Amino acid sequence: MTLSRRAVIAGLGGGLTLAASASHGAQTLWPALDAVAWHPDIPWPARSGQRSISVSLAVPRAPGPHPVVIYSHSGGGAGSVKPLLPLSWAAAGFVCIAPTHADSTWIDPNAADRSAPPPIPLAVGRTGEGDPRFYLDRIADITGILDTLTQQTIWPRALRDQVDPGRIAMAGHSLGAYTTQLLAGVTVVDASRAIQRFRDPRIQSVVLLSGQGPGVQGLTDSSWDEVDLSLLNVTGSLDRGAQGQGPEWKQQPFERSPERGSPLYDLFVPGAHHSALTGPLVAPGVQPGGRRREAAPEPRLPGSVNAEAAARTVAAVSTLFLRATQLGDRAATDILNASAELDAHLAARGGAPALLRRKGGAR
Repeated sequence: MTLSRRAVIAGLGGGLTLAASASHGAQTLWPALDAVAWHPDIPWPARSGQRSISVSLAVPRAPGPHPVVIYSHSGGGAGSVKPLLPLSWAAAGFVCIAPTHADSTWIDPNAADRSAPPPIPLAVGRTGEGDPRFYLDRIADITGILDTLTQQTIWPRALRDQVDPGRIAMAGHSLGAYTTQLLAGVTVVDASRAIQRFRDPRIQSVVLLSGQGPGVQGLTDSSWDEVDLSLLNVTGSLDRGAQGQGPEWKQQPFERSPERGSPLYDLFVPGAHHSALTGPLVAPGVQPGGRRREAAPEPRLPGSVNAEAAARTVAAVSTLFLRATQLGDRAATDILNASAELDAHLAARGGAPALLRRKGGAR
């Protein structure tokens, strides 16, 4: 990828600092990230009886404590690839923790063939995305991170004095969005027709990037009835489910979540396809710490919008959402709730045009 000016990488304090020399007004994909440290693929302290995991950290260089965003990658991905959103959120004042789950084929091409805990037998539909053996693994990864966020003495050094464990959001893409939905309170039905719940009350707001609607992976029409937190749902007109479902199906988490006290948003990007929502595989000059295979070029589908413009839009709107819900940033809330202001905000950043719908919460 070519930027208007070259991005410079300098190793500082055990991590990488991504320093962008482009002016703040430049329409580059990568924002001014000179105050963000990137720590790819570092060990995370495991709970007793749990498997060890690695995480990638995007950490503001400014003094903390900062709110946390836990980011769950898509099926087969890794926490150290597609870093645009974690880096963008860190630039806006959030510590982003991106674990690499057991289904990652980026790090281990044989991950899908390994033994894993027994699955939850799901009653509705085919699995659709990923391998159901790993659903419980993914949930355990996230809850394990949450359990250790209050134990500062065992954190990686990069996080000391940086984390506010009382302000936690979660985001995920594709199978990561499914993981996020479960921990946000979306219920699933197992083979015995029993309702399974995984809600973790420590998570206060969520970003769903190409999530799932009813009919797969145990999701039913009533799966969203208990959702009670702030939610941003993201899809595009070329975004498809594993069984060919269209974007209307991808919008169901927003449509079916009840209006309560928390704001709910649905971001729709015309011309955006599945992988365009999260940006390029690697940042300029930043190599994933555990990279084991070559990066494939981003697809260009007929009728698709420029992938970088779509990624700019998702980064900008998700950052506004997180600042509004986790930091109480009134200016961010005002932009989200005013179409003309949001259009201008995206245009100033070279983002693709998009439609943002809202319901619930105070305006």
